[in-house]
Amino acid sequence: VYSGDEGRRQLQLGPARAIDVSEPGTAIFERIRAGNGTFTTAPAAANTGSGVVSPGSVVDRALLTASTYRLQFNVTGTATTYDVLDVTNGTTVSTGNAFVENGAITVAGMQVTVSGAPANGDAFTLAPSGAQGVFTTLATAIAAIRGPSGTAAERAAIAQGVATGLANIDQAHDKLLAVRTSLGARLRETEALGELQQDLALQYTSRLSDLRDVDYAQAASDLARQQQGLQAAWSSYQRITKLT
Repeated sequence: VYSGDEGRRQLQLGPARAIDVSEPGTAIFERIRAGNGTFTTAPAAANTGSGVVSPGSVVDRALLTASTYRLQFNVTGTATTYDVLDVTNGTTVSTGNAFVENGAITVAGMQVTVSGAPANGDAFTLAPSGAQGVFTTLATAIAAIRGPSGTAAERAAIAQGVATGLANIDQAHDKLLAVRTSLGARLRETEALGELQQDLALQYTSRLSDLRDVDYAQAASDLARQQQGLQAAWSSYQRITKLT
């Protein structure tokens, strides 16, 4: 379990720049997108066949909706078909689709495959991804592996649990890499600002040395020469501005 808080630690790099030097554990371990990161797939609890649905992928983001869909299988003799139902809106998308094992099934921009042999009445759902903690993912995967395996349906449940668990672990791994990349970028910025501060400190030290060790005779001569140049430039400007 995770028992941390939402706090962040910051480092003040300058008068107008503060940078986060930590991430809250909830963002790393708890707020992880489930499934493939866009949608999740799951079998119905009452399934009796050996069908296993894949985690799936997105083939067209423009077609994605916020609805939950159900693939409802019908077996008549040796023929297996499936209906696509929009559970959220209570509508039927299509019916009587021929089932081919491991063949692509595309619904609203989402694509999945079903291996094995679904029984009559078996169903699988496709739903928008929610947040799931990495510890819940591991616990669920362990429970699936430890499940009974005496029947085809029980073996399918184990295979489904492993496939879903691996997909969720991949999402957790990607989240950890993203956080690590973000922290690395902040570290690089901090180092770059540190190098800049060192350069400025060197410039200030050099300038301060010039001011403290000034040759007053040379400085007076330089000032007089600059004043003459300024006066000449000003006189030229006055004459030029009076032209028509």
